[in-house]
Formats: sequence, C-alpha cells, structure tokens
Amino acid sequence: MVTLLIEGNDDVKVDYATAYKYSNFIAARGHTFGTHIFGMLNQNNLGSMIKSCDITVEFFKQVAERNLVSKKRFELAIKMYMEEYYKLSALLFVQLAEEGIDVKSYF
Repeated sequence: MVTLLIEGNDDVKVDYATAYKYSNFIAARGHTFGTHIFGMLNQNNLGSMIKSCDITVEFFKQVAERNLVSKKRFELAIKMYMEEYYKLSALLFVQLAEEGIDVKSYF
C-alpha cells in the first residue's frame, strides 16, 4: 500500500502524506521494509513534518541492524528446518515474514 501511494497508478493518486503515515505505522511495529520507506520519505522530505538528518540516519541504522539480526535468524531457521525442528523453524520464518523478509525465496 505504501509503495502504491508513493508510485501511484491509474487508480491511485500519489499521496506522500498518507504513505508517510502508513510507513510510520508499520515501522513502529518492526517491519524492516516499512522502516526503510519511512527513512526514505524523511530523507526526501516527502509527507514528513520532521526535517532532521539525525532521525533519518537513525531509521537507516535500524534497517541495517535488523538486516544483520534477521540474517542470523534466517540462517538459524534454515538450520532448524534441516535438523527437522519444523515447529521452531516455522515460528522463526513467521517472525521474519512479519518483519518484511521474503522467506519464500529460500524455498
């Protein structure tokens, strides 16, 4: 939805203010891609009331840190799957998917 509001199409008009609101909402819930989009909107002052480089850098830092942690959890989920701990691996994959990680790319 956020990407659609940023890019627009024949049916949806570009609306940076709404995209900003939605990306803030999903970023606050730990969604990695949402945090990245929120940082990009802040960086380019699109729909943003906040004009702070420090805050924007903090969002990008969170994305980078989550990617490192997510990579380790993804590797752990794969290891658990290979060792036939299916319930544990499924839980890890669900958590990663909720963060916006494309877990189906492994399968």
